[in-house]
Amino acid sequence: MGEQDGHDSQKKPSRQRQFGKWIAGVVGTIVLAGIVAFASGLGSKAAEHIGSEGSPISWSVEEMSVECFAGTFLPQRTAQQMLAKPVPSDWEPIEDASGAAAAGRDAIQVAIQGASDRKVTLTGIDFHVNRSARPAGAVFYRGCGGPTMGRALEVELDSNPPKITESSAEVGGMIGSYPDGRSLSKPIRFPWTVSMTDPLLLEIIGNAKHCYCTWTAEIPWVAGSKRGVISVDNEGDGFTVVSSEDLDAYGVGPDGDWASSG
Repeated sequence: MGEQDGHDSQKKPSRQRQFGKWIAGVVGTIVLAGIVAFASGLGSKAAEHIGSEGSPISWSVEEMSVECFAGTFLPQRTAQQMLAKPVPSDWEPIEDASGAAAAGRDAIQVAIQGASDRKVTLTGIDFHVNRSARPAGAVFYRGCGGPTMGRALEVELDSNPPKITESSAEVGGMIGSYPDGRSLSKPIRFPWTVSMTDPLLLEIIGNAKHCYCTWTAEIPWVAGSKRGVISVDNEGDGFTVVSSEDLDAYGVGPDGDWASSG
């Protein structure tokens, strides 16, 4: 997919416990397609790519925790083992369990900064998706969270090619739309320029309603005669998002034990 909605991406081995939040519902008279919550500034815990000596750009890529953002898919055997244990005090044992993946949606934070005051132009964003059969399993949810604002885009991974469906170019913006279909925030458009004093913190949200998808993205950049690509690829492994359609779902019940939630 060539240049998509956007304007003027290294992963930690385990999911991080910060930043992304998700709420869907009604705020006053505004029906939100979704509100994505993100901190501002560069991610301090993300793996960094400084580039070669003299590179005009550096970046970091970090996969957010799905604890409050979405569900966590576990393959059947792992899910049965989890259900046989008490609910853990935090979500880390679930997100780090064998075969765990984000269910329904996943969020990746990409922090991009120029090496000087000289502007670096990001010319677009291209998504690549591998689809495979979903194994048997279940989804685990933990209700929590609350929104802040940020620059973000959502990509529909089921589409071929993948399609950006929502975006916000504003630091205090929100993904979503008014009842009449107008966007809540100015959408992201490429090209987008960055520098040392004008970095970009971008959240990429991958949605999978039907597929077992592993995705990567590339953000080409140019600065004078220098060109390159920011790889959003989880160190080559890609980011996996699993459809939660027709799967058993579990959450924490009022007594603190696992309970079926759908």
